[in-house]
Amino acid sequence: MTYIFDEPMSGYTTHTDLPTSGWSIGSTWTYSNTNGRHGVGGLQCTSQNSSLSRGFPVVTTNDSVYVQFAIKWETGARTLEAAFLVLYNDAGTDECLRLIRMPNNSVRVQNAAGAVAGTSAGVPLVEGVWHVICVKAEIGKAAGLVDVYVNDLVTPALTLAAVDLTDGVATGCDMLFFTQGGSEAGSNYSISDIFVWSSTGGGTWGSMIGDKRAYLLLPTGEGGTIEWTPLSGTDNALMVDDPLSAQFDSDTTYNSVSAAAKKDELTLANLPTGIVSIIGVVSVLSVKKTDAGAEVGALSHRIYSNATAATVATGALTTGYLNYPGMFLLDPDGAIAWTKAKVDALLVGYSIP
Repeated sequence: MTYIFDEPMSGYTTHTDLPTSGWSIGSTWTYSNTNGRHGVGGLQCTSQNSSLSRGFPVVTTNDSVYVQFAIKWETGARTLEAAFLVLYNDAGTDECLRLIRMPNNSVRVQNAAGAVAGTSAGVPLVEGVWHVICVKAEIGKAAGLVDVYVNDLVTPALTLAAVDLTDGVATGCDMLFFTQGGSEAGSNYSISDIFVWSSTGGGTWGSMIGDKRAYLLLPTGEGGTIEWTPLSGTDNALMVDDPLSAQFDSDTTYNSVSAAAKKDELTLANLPTGIVSIIGVVSVLSVKKTDAGAEVGALSHRIYSNATAATVATGALTTGYLNYPGMFLLDPDGAIAWTKAKVDALLVGYSIP
């Protein structure tokens, strides 16, 4: 299995790499250290044709894409079907697969051409409670396999063979799109904890990850090399310790640099006690460049674990602040799973190599 991306939706109230339209954020998308249940963080669609899209590296033809997410529909009488998930290829140009919730709460699959491929016999998508759904689809096949699981990976709610997942062109999958496709109040839903994998790399997917809690750890001090220039004073950590939320202060405080080969390494607050397992560490930087020209160098997330550094590039910058996430699934000190002690001792920051 190959990890592609995940989005717990529980650390901040704006999200520039997850374009949305017609969704309510505010109080439905909030950070909490004490409540990990789906939807403590979460995004709620509030009108017909609400949309949420996320592009990702291409899952190539004949591989399987796995998309798991938590979802809860609001209560309300419905007489119409309503789409909720669409998978695309060619950067959103061609549809691969569509999932639809039927008036009787069953789940329906439409193929790339928009024809009905199958409908579950049961009624697994009950309103008013959180469900964890996983869809597995063989991408780019004219006769691909599709499994839809609801709340477990033992018995699929729907299994289909020979589904056209090509839209006439055998190509990969590179975008997911959550939509509120109905016109009735009961078609509105909240979404949380999105995970995407592909079948490349070997291994099998044996169980759903389930509920996930995100802990927001802010810089507390200067812990290593400090080479960027603070807007004021001498404390670089103080310039970047505002959360990615309504409290984000834009140009009120910041660190800057105008030359390459510069880095900052900062300490973090400790994780709460009782942490058993850690899926990964995600660094999120709010960054902009000051003019439309080329940057002085490629900016990277930087972490430093027990004398071992690791970096993840942010990609191209713009002249307005954007949030750039960088995922570190393994502790670079030994390429092993993270422990609480190692996260507590971690230095984080940013660098221009």
